[in-house]
Amino acid sequence: MDVLDKLSGVTNVWVHRETVKRDLLKTYENSREITQQLVTFSFHGEVGMDLDGLKREAYSLFWKQALEDYFKASSTFVPRVSPESTMRTLGHIISHQYVLTGIFPVHINRAFMVAMLCGRKAVSDEDLIKAFLEYISENESQELKAILAQSDQGELSGKSCEFLLDFFSDYQVTKRPLASNFKATLGQVAKNELLSKPAMAMGGMREGLQDGDFENLWNCSKEDVTKMYHMMQLTPQRLIAMLAEEPSTHLNKSSAKIFSYLKKYIRYLSHKELSRFLCYVTGSPVVVEFQGFRSEITFS
Repeated sequence: MDVLDKLSGVTNVWVHRETVKRDLLKTYENSREITQQLVTFSFHGEVGMDLDGLKREAYSLFWKQALEDYFKASSTFVPRVSPESTMRTLGHIISHQYVLTGIFPVHINRAFMVAMLCGRKAVSDEDLIKAFLEYISENESQELKAILAQSDQGELSGKSCEFLLDFFSDYQVTKRPLASNFKATLGQVAKNELLSKPAMAMGGMREGLQDGDFENLWNCSKEDVTKMYHMMQLTPQRLIAMLAEEPSTHLNKSSAKIFSYLKKYIRYLSHKELSRFLCYVTGSPVVVEFQGFRSEITFS
């Protein structure tokens, strides 16, 4: 039987838009039974019926606030040192949210998530380096990619060595970088930042993910996790593919022109702007297209 089919009863959860993180953490901490139920959401001071849109919006707002308070990084995130009980509650929310909406918080670093769900042995050195390049700032990532290409040629420029000495000092690495040891050093830094430092948080979150009826939900392989991240990755092409004409109408010449302008506008959006656009129209900043769920934007 599917986990969703095991949920019984419906609970309505009231949240404040500004304090969704606090409200949801309190709800899940005080009522463990909620993970065994279907839920609808209502926002204080707003009129609306939850036909899944409010649910997606509430969870999206929750993760925006939770990532700021409990996680660190620039693009993809790993937990800061936080109470284990909080990490366990976050695990409950991840599983329950996924079952209810098909949405997974893919802003959490992929290597961290693979290690948590499949074990650290499932994460290769190449996986760690790739995930670390997604974890640091975009400028640092571009610089390190160029230096990786240099190291493959057997030498590092003086400018690259100077950058690496400064960059690695933030991670307590003081030895002079060489082409022969650069990749191994980068891999070790990645392992420390993505797996070792957040190990306790990972353990608490894993307990919450697999608690109760969710015990078998995450019996997955590294390939399954990679597929899930890929399917929820947002690109202009994927967002445009989600646009659909209202079945009961037919676009006239004027509407078709507007539709064309909309697609052109989407092609020019940055990744952050794409997420905001998708969240505005669907309630979720990520694509829902996994295990039977699929986002679609209707144009009429």
